[in-house]
Amino acid sequence: MKSHHSILWAAGWAGLIVGLLLAVVSLGARAELLSLAGGYGLMTAGSAVYLLAGLRLRETLAARRTRPAQVPTTR
Repeated sequence: MKSHHSILWAAGWAGLIVGLLLAVVSLGARAELLSLAGGYGLMTAGSAVYLLAGLRLRETLAARRTRPAQVPTTR
């Protein structure tokens, strides 16, 4: 099983940056299309954060699974 998903990390960061840029551009816009783009930008940024958090969680759990188990000792 592949443990590194570099293309997904790149897609997550790209989605976050593009989504935030769309949201920022639409702040001063009065046009309906730009305000709609801002909403989609926020939705894209939220999805990207969800993707990045899931990938980080997956990495953490995979690293925990590959470490040897620590057996507590009693004295």
